[in-house]
Amino acid sequence: MNICDNKIIDGLLFCLIPLVAVLYYLKWDYTAPFHKPKRSEIKLAIILFVGYLAYALIISSLLAFLSLSGSDIVSAGSVTLIMLLSLFCSLMGGKTD
Repeated sequence: MNICDNKIIDGLLFCLIPLVAVLYYLKWDYTAPFHKPKRSEIKLAIILFVGYLAYALIISSLLAFLSLSGSDIVSAGSVTLIMLLSLFCSLMGGKTD
């Protein structure tokens, strides 16, 4: 997605716009995303990760059963262990209070 013709400005805007929203939610506490996760946060991330996978499988099966599934944007063969680990790591970045 291009906002302007300059790739550097596009990259900065792509990072800054969500960052401002997250910092606003955190009441401008810029150190909060970088704290060491607690045991309860790790458990929550694992539960959410498994729940997300179960939800995706159930919904995709339901849509296929109802013949409502669109084109296969992500095929099952393209899901790798590295992709799943990166998804888990992205879930760890969330803050819970």
